[in-house]
Amino acid sequence: TLIKQGEFMKDVTDNFGWNCFCNIDRPIYGAMSTDQLRTYFTWRTAARNGVYSQTDKPYIILYCYELLNKIGVMSSAVQPALCRVGGLPRLLPGSGHRPPALAQGFPRLQRHRRRRRLSR
Repeated sequence: TLIKQGEFMKDVTDNFGWNCFCNIDRPIYGAMSTDQLRTYFTWRTAARNGVYSQTDKPYIILYCYELLNKIGVMSSAVQPALCRVGGLPRLLPGSGHRPPALAQGFPRLQRHRRRRRLSR
């Protein structure tokens, strides 16, 4: 499952020299090529260090899956991690608006954030 794979890969970092395009509808580690995984882990390494660059939608979705499942997130950082989910759509190319493709995939994530905020 995604959670088991994510726990196994939670500490993986990379510094891949180029960006490999990814257009997978429901990204999981096993469906990605080696270059796509290296691109993702490079982007995630930078994101975990506060550097958020534009990237392909599947990489952002996979990162959101990780954040929502607390993969690679220390328990004290769960709330800040969930707050980052709302800002991630701006990282897509042409981010002046929310692309229709994201509008289909992010509402569930946004509802999850609202529920967590209300339960505090």
